[in-house]
Order: sequence, then structure tokens, then C-alpha cells
Amino acid sequence: MSRTVVVLLGPTSSIGNLVDPVLRREPRTFYGKLRLLDYLGPVDVLANHNHDHVVGCVSRVFKLADWPVGNSRTDWWAAELSLDGADWAKRGTACSIAAWPLGTESDYGEGVEVIHDAIVHEVSLVAPPHRPAEPFARVLSVRNEEPVSIAGDGQLLRRGTGTILGVR
Repeated sequence: MSRTVVVLLGPTSSIGNLVDPVLRREPRTFYGKLRLLDYLGPVDVLANHNHDHVVGCVSRVFKLADWPVGNSRTDWWAAELSLDGADWAKRGTACSIAAWPLGTESDYGEGVEVIHDAIVHEVSLVAPPHRPAEPFARVLSVRNEEPVSIAGDGQLLRRGTGTILGVR
């Protein structure tokens, strides 16, 4: 069964985030812009950054405004994933990204890196004992998708049983 998963990736480089005391407690990377490297094909979702264990693909990356982290509400980057594997992934499962930075800056203090623009080429779901670099990066929601096929006459059919779910 296919699942749609929304994950929190990392904080935006907004001024509010850069001065937020909760986000400044530990080393962290802030992102000005994240884009997908999807013009060559789908961006893979992996288990523990293992390229031999592809569990889905990234549907889109987007900005999540006013997300609660600690005692504050800040803007974060998030992604929507389409999973065909990783049944162990649930709300709260850690995640991580691999991205190529296109411009960085570290003038914001010790342990703070600002990546102005980056191309995401992988998202991983991370299981213990592995840990992501961003401690707040995690699965926010999981939604099971009804397995559907489309017949030649436009009927939406439940896979396996052939039950008619609707007509296009």
C-alpha cells in the first residue's frame, strides 16, 4: 500500500529563526531556498541514506509557515513523500536530507551555517541507531493511499478486488 508522508526538513533562514534561542542552542543549518533535483527523474527517499534501500520518492518541497518548535513558532522547510516501503516509518520518525549547497555563509555565530540555496537530491528516513543532523527533522503525518487503477472506460477500481470506486 502506498503512503503519503509529510516530513519536517530544516529551518528557513528567516531573521526570526536565526535569532531564535531554541534554534541557537545547538549547531544547525538554516536554508534560504530548497529545490528538488527532479529534472533527471524522481528524487529518491532512502532508508538511512542507503542507496540500495529506496523506499519512495519526493513529491515536492515546500515552506511550512509558523510551525511550533520548542516555545516558538517559526518557518521550516518540509517535503511531501510518496512511500512504497518503510512500513516502520510513522509519525515522529527521524528524517534527513542530502543537498548540494549553492551558496553558504557562516557569519552568524558558532555552529550556525546558512545555505542560501540548495538542491535536494535525497531524503532519508532514519531509524536508530542513526541520527539526523537536524534534531527536529521528523515525520509529521502519514496517510495511507487507496490502491486504485483506472479502467479503459474511466472507472476507478480498487486493485485486487476490482470494486468500482467511482467514474472519472
